[in-house]
Amino acid sequence: MSTFQKQKCHICHKDVSSGGAALTSHMRAHVRKGEAQETKGKTGLIFTKPGQKIEEQKDKPETQKSHYETTKCEFCQEEVSAGGAAFTSHMRSHVRKNEVNEYKRNGKLVFLKVGSSITDKEPFALLGFEQLPGQPKDVWQLPNIKEDMPAIDPSSYFITSGEAVKKAEKLEKDLFALAIKARFFKHKLKKARGAKKYLELARDDNRHLIKAKDPRIKYPEEEEKES
Repeated sequence: MSTFQKQKCHICHKDVSSGGAALTSHMRAHVRKGEAQETKGKTGLIFTKPGQKIEEQKDKPETQKSHYETTKCEFCQEEVSAGGAAFTSHMRSHVRKNEVNEYKRNGKLVFLKVGSSITDKEPFALLGFEQLPGQPKDVWQLPNIKEDMPAIDPSSYFITSGEAVKKAEKLEKDLFALAIKARFFKHKLKKARGAKKYLELARDDNRHLIKAKDPRIKYPEEEEKES
């Protein structure tokens, strides 16, 4: 259940989410590539092309033009800015009134009406994030491990010509970074397991899931059958 509309990125012209963290993350990717610059304006973060000046009219603020589109809030029907901080600030005003709950899902902020549950399309929170209303208890979806912790083939570091020691140092550095990622991943798994005995791995609709479980209690009659 998404509260965000789609809008065209004015840098790459791709359709992107117009809401909070998702839009900010997309625009900051352009900033890192040198394709955009980030400025903090009165109404929130503003992203422009490098060298482009931001003109703010102090005497006539109503004539200021924002690069953000507007969207209608589904809770109060008020027209609000669809961009970053302004949209988040508006939604949090509903949170303070106990009309909406705020969650972080897959790195994005999600605002749901109090008492509502998530849709069936995404019933599981990613490992490390808070579980949302309506999803099965103690079940998480594993992230894409191939992307988060790509495999390292040591032999691939020594295929091309070059200084062998530096190549070995690069391999050592990459292996150390991978070990750190694996350690953080292990800590997330332990936190998800909590007081349960183990985490069971399962697969559902091309998703890898984990569920915190305790061993099933065996009754005397079941033990007799096994013996």
